[in-house]
Amino acid sequence: MSPKNTLTIWWIKRDIRLLDNLCLHKALQDSKYVLPVFIWEENIFSHQQYSRFHFEAINTALKDLQKNLKTLNSNLLILRGETLQVFNQLKSQYNFQAIYSHEEIGSDITYQRDIQVQKWCQQNQIKYKEFPQLSVIRGLKDRDKLDQSWKKRIQNSQVIQSPNSVPLPKNFKPIFDNSFKTTKPTFEDPSQTIIQSTSETSAHNILNSFLKDRSKRYRGSISSPNTALKYGSRLSTQLAYGTMSMRYIYQQTEQKRKTTKDPWQKKGLQAFKSRLHWHDHFIQRLEMEPQMEFYALNPLFEDLPYTNKPENLQAWLKGQTGVPLVDASMRCLRHTGFINFRMRSMVTSYACHALHLDWRYIMYPLAQLFTDYEPGIHISQLQMQAGVVGINTIRVYNPYKQAIDQDPRCIFIKKWVPELQGKSPAEILSVETIPLLNSDYPKPIVDFKAQTKIMKDALYKRKKSTENAILKYQVLHKHGSRKF
Repeated sequence: MSPKNTLTIWWIKRDIRLLDNLCLHKALQDSKYVLPVFIWEENIFSHQQYSRFHFEAINTALKDLQKNLKTLNSNLLILRGETLQVFNQLKSQYNFQAIYSHEEIGSDITYQRDIQVQKWCQQNQIKYKEFPQLSVIRGLKDRDKLDQSWKKRIQNSQVIQSPNSVPLPKNFKPIFDNSFKTTKPTFEDPSQTIIQSTSETSAHNILNSFLKDRSKRYRGSISSPNTALKYGSRLSTQLAYGTMSMRYIYQQTEQKRKTTKDPWQKKGLQAFKSRLHWHDHFIQRLEMEPQMEFYALNPLFEDLPYTNKPENLQAWLKGQTGVPLVDASMRCLRHTGFINFRMRSMVTSYACHALHLDWRYIMYPLAQLFTDYEPGIHISQLQMQAGVVGINTIRVYNPYKQAIDQDPRCIFIKKWVPELQGKSPAEILSVETIPLLNSDYPKPIVDFKAQTKIMKDALYKRKKSTENAILKYQVLHKHGSRKF
């Protein structure tokens, strides 16, 4: 057995929790002392994909983690600076022997950062270990093995209990630097925002309320923006920052599904379990194809008739397109950092197919608006809704039809587009009268039918081509879903 490390850095990234944290568990097993460290990395958080939504979520989670650590007579360091500079500073101050972190499946900037940290550790004779917290497999070649990983890591293995202690080095001096959040612009008046709390404590409250009651209406409620806010799980933000583990959520869900006598709740929890599987499926795509942040999974769909007009991007981001449900969804996002999955698909489809905005052109601006921004899911969904994967049905969401189906009384629309308060649902839902609704509300900035026809024609031409028959098979083999 190898000797224990005297001191290990627990490098906290998107695993801001004590319960079921394999990285922390291994650090405690292998070390005499463990120093919890979070870095506001200036080379990462200055990137255009991040916004105040993310800073506030992380800061709330860190404060909760610090509170929980203090109950164990422990603490953490919150530092700010360039990643390697911070580790050099910590090395001179604490002389640690190892850095343990979880496997982060992030965008290219964090991917490159991790490579640099690994090289730095090799140069400085520091042990660097990463531990999985999802079923996603590093270096996976055969996607069929993902099901085995899910069963081994998520379904059948035991949840790791919170530690009884996290012993700090004797020369520890606490620093809590949360100043980095002030360097990003605010989208809206902070007094008007309603941002979901993100922390290990709030994660347990949210999961408990979902399993106790809200899941009973899960299946019939997650498509409408009016009901999804309450009856959806609302755990996506907690998963994004690792304030609760996938394993714990899945096993608690399965336990409730087996014991509930309510048939609707049983069906709802089964549907929710399927979505947990999809979570890891999409993140595995980014792990296997890190360049998908920059290129379509199917190269045949690289050259599409995008115009990328800046004025269309700004109208879309600000909820000024003249399409009520699109505008309501984007304004809701700007204030809350959240809309339900169907509305996310719709606004992306509208941007790409009607406004002819390249999915890469909207990728970072949209990422800024999602408090639950998860790169693997975000990039995968952008490509899917833009129709550039080539293996899925091309879906062009009609926002007028979606309004009729999902918000027939225009409750959501009127809440977020107050210019339409005095109008009847019939007026708002009629495509013909929208241009005449109100002088304070913009007319549609594009002809939806004409513009989507141009993009659909381009997509179908490529999808039906002989060349795509080969490329489609390659993409499907590497990235297609497998039955769990």
